[in-house]
Parts: sequence; structure tokens; C-alpha cells
Amino acid sequence: MAKVLNSGNATATIDNAGQSPIDLSQYVLSFEAEWAKEALDVTALTDTAERVLAGIERHPEFSIEFWFDDGANASWAHIISIKGTVITVALTGDGSAGLSGEALLVGFTLPVQIGEYLKFTAKFRWDNTVTVA
Repeated sequence: MAKVLNSGNATATIDNAGQSPIDLSQYVLSFEAEWAKEALDVTALTDTAERVLAGIERHPEFSIEFWFDDGANASWAHIISIKGTVITVALTGDGSAGLSGEALLVGFTLPVQIGEYLKFTAKFRWDNTVTVA
């Protein structure tokens, strides 16, 4: 069954440079995160079906789209303060199911369109093990 999420259920908590968690959920427009594990084909010539061996976790990039707010403790100030720092990120889609782990900010985009609300996308890369809930 499909689930329609409202903004009250999705959460995004990102550590600040001092390693204290900050809830940025009110600024989040969307996020896209992925967890993946490598699989090694170990099928022998005598096997009747494909066989695989679990490998290591892959760490793809993930992105979070925010409303731009340049207040002292708001989304933009928080994201630019963690450049070059591995921090803890926790993302949930419905208040419980989600991903968490250590991540590094690897970039951001700030597209500007005259007459439109400002928003930006922060791009991260997982570092080490990702917890899937």
C-alpha cells in the first residue's frame, strides 16, 4: 500500500560542527537517500541457480533539499558551518523508518530564480556503516 507523507512525519537531524544534533525538519522540502550492498557472483558451473556472496556496503551520495533561511541558526548557516566535517545525519520518512550514520558534506547548490522562494540542496556522502531502521 502506498503511503503519502506529510511534513509533520519526515525528520532530518544533522549534527552541527560541535557534534550536537540539530533538527532541521522544518526547513526540509525533500531528501533522497540510498543504502546499497555489493554482491559478488559465486555461481559455480554445477549450480542450477545464481549464487551470490554479500559484500561491503556502498556509500552513495544523498541529497537534502532545504528552504533557504539565512538566520543565525537556520538551514543555510547550519549547512555551511559543517563543510569538511564528518557529522551524524538521521533521516526518517515517516517518523520511524529511515537511515542514519556518519556523513560528509560534499557540496551544495543554490539556484536563484527571480521572484521565487530560495531553496538549496546539500549533498552528502555516507562514511562507514549506515543504520537502516
